[in-house]
Amino acid sequence: MSYIKLLREQNPLVICLTNDVVKNFTANGLLAVGASPAMSSCIEDLEDLLPYAKALLVNIGTVNPELAAFYKKAVALANKLNVPVVLDPVACSAGAFRKQIAMDLLEQHTIILLRGNAGEIAALVSEKFSKLKTDNPATGDGLEAQMVATKGVDSEGVANPGKLAEQCAKLFGVTSIATGPVDGISNGNRTVEFEHGSSMMPLIVGTGCLLGGFLGAFIGSTQLQDDEIFNSALWGLKAYSIAGEMAETECQHLYNKVEPGSFQIEFLNALYRIQDSDVEA
Repeated sequence: MSYIKLLREQNPLVICLTNDVVKNFTANGLLAVGASPAMSSCIEDLEDLLPYAKALLVNIGTVNPELAAFYKKAVALANKLNVPVVLDPVACSAGAFRKQIAMDLLEQHTIILLRGNAGEIAALVSEKFSKLKTDNPATGDGLEAQMVATKGVDSEGVANPGKLAEQCAKLFGVTSIATGPVDGISNGNRTVEFEHGSSMMPLIVGTGCLLGGFLGAFIGSTQLQDDEIFNSALWGLKAYSIAGEMAETECQHLYNKVEPGSFQIEFLNALYRIQDSDVEA
């Protein structure tokens, strides 16, 4: 596999509609791996940028009613232009407002990849499952939603993230990723779980948010077919987690300890250094 090499050769433009807290980190992370980031916040701007984009990230981290309406227009335009959309439903498990925004985007538009932590994915699965059971009590048989303890944008993990991602993929018809101590990815037909990364990653604001754009860059560098969407997203997810391990190792080597400030720097360095051979190994 050579997805990282392909990404760097193509230098895909990734448009990020993301939250105010993480824009700088997201842009630097995308630049480090070889993508070209652009932040946008109005439809007039997107009408100029999206025709050249290879992916659109919609991250609802700092949302308000005006932004929610903007997200719908942005995704509709991306769908019209066949630009793949990655949705990060930040903290949709925390309340009805965020959950409804994410549900609307998933049900009314075409999302290529849904990436959230286990609590966020479980909240969406539970909501969709409840709707299906209400409309037709037999429809959702065999798809029991997993409940995950959540607090704001964080979750406490889930025993079977692969199963949770598979449930989500089947319910929404979208390749789904549930991240946590163990990550799960599924397109409804193929499901993979793996355990990589660093325990420092949750201590850096933006590591989850950057991941959405990062995966968009991988997907946008390949053909938009089901197998390639899954394969490129899986490769990107593994590369991201392994970069976290590389950063932790480098901190130990340079400083004899791992702390959030130095880890953030070394994580960006690791995204710059990582090769397909690191993922293969």
